[in-house]
Amino acid sequence: MTEPQKGYPYLTKGLLYRRARIAGEIEMLRGKLAELEKTLERIDSTVQHFNPAATPDQLKPVKPYRRLKLFRQGELRTRVLGVLKGANEPMDCHEIAVRVIAMGGFDTHEDREIEKRVRSNVWNLLSEGRVRRVKEGKRALFAYVIPDETTRFKVGRARNS
Repeated sequence: MTEPQKGYPYLTKGLLYRRARIAGEIEMLRGKLAELEKTLERIDSTVQHFNPAATPDQLKPVKPYRRLKLFRQGELRTRVLGVLKGANEPMDCHEIAVRVIAMGGFDTHEDREIEKRVRSNVWNLLSEGRVRRVKEGKRALFAYVIPDETTRFKVGRARNS
């Protein structure tokens, strides 16, 4: 092992602290894993008690879904509209998502989830007439539609006059 360079005490201390936090998280996850394995064994024995012919270990595991709370109600829609309003040319969903991510300072592991949500929001805005679709080859590009006074309140539920 090489001798540590002098003059970087804060860097070394920060890295050691980060390593200690990760080691602590690993220990916590090992405990959680052991607990889940015990629970799984108990469930299997209960299933075997009521149905000896059942083979629960042959079932395909179901991946748990945990929704990330990234935006408040209506926040993503506002950001998507803001990105499209500020754009000089039509954009695809990926480009819109990249700009939304840049606006919010999100982690990189959330990029795919944000892009899915942006795509869904863009298609909802398209159905409401707030965005128009521009075809360019195989990708769909979207542009903001400036509302005029006649179409401004036609979106959504009909109002009683």
